Amino acid sequence: MTADKTHFDVIVLGTGLTESIVAGSLARAGKSVLHIDRNEFYGEHLASFDLINLLKVTNHGKEEDPFLSCYDEVELIFQSGGEEAKEAQMKEEVLKTNSVEATARDGGSDVEAKSDRKTELADFLRDYPDMDAVFKATCGIDVEDTVLSHLTKSTADGESEPWMPKSWALLELLRTSRQYNLELCPKLLYSRGGLVELLAKSGVGRYLEFKALDQIYLFWEGKVEQAPGSKEDVFGNQTVSLVDKRRLMKFLTFAMDYEENEGLFDAFKGKPYQSFLQDQKLSPRLIAFILNATALVVERETLVTLSTEEGLALTQRHLRSLGRWGKTAFLVALYGAGSELSQAFCRLCAVYGGTYILKYPLSHISISSESGPPVSVAADDGTVYTASWVVTSSTYAKYFDPEHKLEAESQTVWRGIAILDQPLYGQSTLNVTVFPPESIGNVQGVMATQQSWDVSSCPKTKYVVHFQASGPCCSREDIRKALVALTNDAPADAAKPTVLLAVLYRQTVRSCGTTWLNDSAVVCTPETATPDLEQAPTVARSIFDRIAPGEEFLPSVPDQSEDM
Repeated sequence: MTADKTHFDVIVLGTGLTESIVAGSLARAGKSVLHIDRNEFYGEHLASFDLINLLKVTNHGKEEDPFLSCYDEVELIFQSGGEEAKEAQMKEEVLKTNSVEATARDGGSDVEAKSDRKTELADFLRDYPDMDAVFKATCGIDVEDTVLSHLTKSTADGESEPWMPKSWALLELLRTSRQYNLELCPKLLYSRGGLVELLAKSGVGRYLEFKALDQIYLFWEGKVEQAPGSKEDVFGNQTVSLVDKRRLMKFLTFAMDYEENEGLFDAFKGKPYQSFLQDQKLSPRLIAFILNATALVVERETLVTLSTEEGLALTQRHLRSLGRWGKTAFLVALYGAGSELSQAFCRLCAVYGGTYILKYPLSHISISSESGPPVSVAADDGTVYTASWVVTSSTYAKYFDPEHKLEAESQTVWRGIAILDQPLYGQSTLNVTVFPPESIGNVQGVMATQQSWDVSSCPKTKYVVHFQASGPCCSREDIRKALVALTNDAPADAAKPTVLLAVLYRQTVRSCGTTWLNDSAVVCTPETATPDLEQAPTVARSIFDRIAPGEEFLPSVPDQSEDM
């Protein structure tokens, strides 16, 4: 597909959230916008996938692809338990029964009955050849050729394979693939944050659905504790002394409007937030509640370097979002925050005349300082589009002319996605568990976000937990230890969830902040390391103001209520 015209005011490359907000706001301001993505989905590194497509992305083997090459070091963990194993076992019993009956009838052979499950697996792999590596990695299949080729050769003689029961259980799980919406990079929305306010003001929120996060937990000294989210939580906690409760409430009251009491922290401006908290006579446990479970700072290095002003701003943002739509400060988007929000702003752009082309690979981006259009973008099909400005994700920076090549650092985040057969904490199905550095032998802090059918992330009988660890020296081990702590290390009297399938992987993107290469070209970095999306509207607004000075950024829509 190509556009009907080739010149636009602005060309936007990539459908990450920042780029999508820019496209929607500029189209609404009257600019002609061409929005291109080489992928066939929205959200770029914030995208959501069904189970099979998630496994395709993380087990791609295509190092030359600019998007897929950001995902590597994949480890798959599969335990043949839960309903899928039961279903496979039931089918096995049916096959055995049919086999006995077939043998009893006139000396009939049981070969056909024995080969049925191999045929089903072969049919599946014929439809999804990319899953060959997944079956080999998770089911202990050691064959030189593909699993499909091996099954095709061996089906006729009805041989029994030791890996077949586990393979069939995995097949039953993969057959429910479309019931999953699994995020590459899960995000939370502050209930009173800038992004939610923008969604309500602009009317884009009408395209979206949300649920309130149930609870935030902190792993502290070998056990999981509920983080206080209100005055009632603080004073109702029987494990905190009365003196500590009063100190904590005094501090939280101050942090809510800290700008009005600068004298209380003036001596700590520019100094570590940890030092200021210690000066407030708060215990290490309460400091962990504030730093890790309220400010949501878990990176080891950031915990040391975070200034008092920065820490207070993060704490205040959390406190001001409490209680707006639920007990906690956060909303969880149905179907995945990054992809749904990006698509909603793209829809806004289309409503105001924007042109979209997905699954459209590019070959070159030129920035001209001579007469003529300042920007030209060449596609693989030979079409050249021109514009006055280009706004691009950092994953497209490789296409610029050599003189405009962007020197960018790599931003690495280790992630894990685990499918469980039951929730971690009883009735709470939407929650966050924070593991501070070294709390479970981990180098970096880990955030674990549990999602459920309530936000359409999985079937009704399953639960999904997303793990994230970022910063220098983060590793797969940090994710693995958090996974073990939440499942294998459950209390003896508590039901332990079974990890049906887990995908551990490394996500690496080019990080350059927001960089203007000249007056016509700007490059944006995807928000992959932060737990929220608050940076996106701020960056988008700064780009909008430079391209459309004097225009209103996403003006209010009449008769928009606060209820999204």
